[in-house]
Amino acid sequence: MSRADVDWDRLDKTRFFVNGAGLFSGVMAALYPLSVIKTRLMVLPGTPPGLKGAAHVARTVVAESGIRGLYRGFGTVALGALPTRVIYLGSLEVAKLQVHKHSAGLHLTPTTQASLDNFMGGALASLASQSVVVPIDVVSQRLMVQDAGARQSGLQLARTIVAAEGPGGLYRGFGVSLITIVPSSALWWG
Repeated sequence: MSRADVDWDRLDKTRFFVNGAGLFSGVMAALYPLSVIKTRLMVLPGTPPGLKGAAHVARTVVAESGIRGLYRGFGTVALGALPTRVIYLGSLEVAKLQVHKHSAGLHLTPTTQASLDNFMGGALASLASQSVVVPIDVVSQRLMVQDAGARQSGLQLARTIVAAEGPGGLYRGFGVSLITIVPSSALWWG
């Protein structure tokens, strides 16, 4: 193991996950209004394009719902973020270790072995985490574009989706997510 590799067995996992979740949550809270603005720009007809459109959407949301409107769906995303991060990071490290164990007989150079471990770890971690991310995205994005008068919680909306569309309704876009996220994660880590 090179000095740059993380020794998963000796890592303080509580500190790793708690600190990581805290930092990630802070960044997510700061940037979330941009997700609401972007999503509304993409789905609502008649909004001007570009920065003028973004400013128009932001003003409209704040006028209709206050600052809280810029955080519509945030609770759903925030509650799903921690398990998603744990699944992603945990899967990444476990997959890297398992790939390393199962490919040891290939007698790869250390650099090639590390690349294979990281590539497969990134791919498998994304595959695992997308099973949680996609339903959260479906619910949160529908919350983002709800009318100002609609006040469904994320859980209520998830139940509505399942009642109307079946469980598959929570996985709209799952295949496309896998096609885009899994290879990019594999290449990033590999």
